Amino acid sequence: MSKKDQQRQHIIKTAFRVWGATRFTDMSLTTLAEELALTKPALYRYFKNKDELMSVMRDRCAADYVRLSAQLVDVVGDQNLEGLVHGFVELMNLFFAEQPEYAAFFVTQFIGPAGLARQDLGALFQKQHERLESAVRNRYRNADPELLAATGHFVMFSGVFWSMVGYIDEDLLPLDRHTREPSAIEASISRSYEVCMHGLLMQGSTRSPSFERVESLCRVGSDGRMEADRILSAISEVVAEVGLFDATIERIAEKVGMSKSSLYFYFKNKDEMLAKMVHRLRMHFFDVLLARMEQFSAIEDRLYAFLIVTASYMLQNPELLTVAHWFRAQNLDIELDSTTRERAFNAFAFLQDAINEGQMRAVAEELVAVVSYLNLYVMHDAAFFRPDISSEPELHRHMRSIYTLTMGGLRAVAEASTVASGK
Repeated sequence: MSKKDQQRQHIIKTAFRVWGATRFTDMSLTTLAEELALTKPALYRYFKNKDELMSVMRDRCAADYVRLSAQLVDVVGDQNLEGLVHGFVELMNLFFAEQPEYAAFFVTQFIGPAGLARQDLGALFQKQHERLESAVRNRYRNADPELLAATGHFVMFSGVFWSMVGYIDEDLLPLDRHTREPSAIEASISRSYEVCMHGLLMQGSTRSPSFERVESLCRVGSDGRMEADRILSAISEVVAEVGLFDATIERIAEKVGMSKSSLYFYFKNKDEMLAKMVHRLRMHFFDVLLARMEQFSAIEDRLYAFLIVTASYMLQNPELLTVAHWFRAQNLDIELDSTTRERAFNAFAFLQDAINEGQMRAVAEELVAVVSYLNLYVMHDAAFFRPDISSEPELHRHMRSIYTLTMGGLRAVAEASTVASGK
């Protein structure tokens, strides 16, 4: 390898480390050059611009994922269901443990349209999904088809989320984001596997939700539709035209019908503009959610209400999925303000009580992780696996499957198959 190639590799590795420390929300070439003890113009001798560097970083991360995944896709075809699921969560945990910065990069660059659009990753994701779903179908042939159709995505999303979350934000899990201790990795593998196989709720600690009652009381009508927002609409339109990564603020301002400087006349900067927009979205969602959830007292009913309302809200406001993916692709991170944070924790106090009382497969510090998991699962499912749902009955049937899997794991599929077969 030439000295230039060696330096290129050093720059790539340093970029993952330096930018990864901010979860890729701050990707300054100036900061990177300082860390490398180079001038900014010197960086351009190795990469013509930041876009080229980012492209190479995406290729590096994708290649490493494909390399590790080959062990699962090509070698273990004859493994049983438990072995296949364990192999998948082990793969994901080792992938992120090998280079912790890959976790945040994976979220921003590969989860969503960007990952599926890549020929290497898109084909691999599909193959993994089919392999997992097929293994479940072969084991539990008598289970409900709607439930079986959701199992591949459930295992993939759950395996990825619980493998990476500790590396993304130390507030989400009590796991050192940079640890590579074998005991910590094994504990994370065990947690990921347990959620996939047994779900979040401890067996025997709760009952099934009152599905029909919750569904009837959680309808999201006109009050669930956001008022027209020029910036939201502009983001959706620009993303549709040029894609997630090229939907710049300049293009969005042009779509709104003003210059970038004119847009900032109303806001101090881009961060303030987006923060105010996100705050309004969050508060509106909480208004809709809390009005429904407060009608129930049982943990099962409240959890199902949370899933139903979140999914219904996405149907009422389909542009929000595009905006959410745009935020990730643009590496934007809008933190919860104190008012919204307090309201969120109050809304899920019942869930914290359930965790403290041992009803959930979680510890006291994991409330944010559990809520994030359920919310992101519904959004990801709506965007990529059941985008065709358009009616309320279809939504309800599907969300019952989502609840069954997230709360009971593949064990619940086994129980459903046993009941269906009359054994």
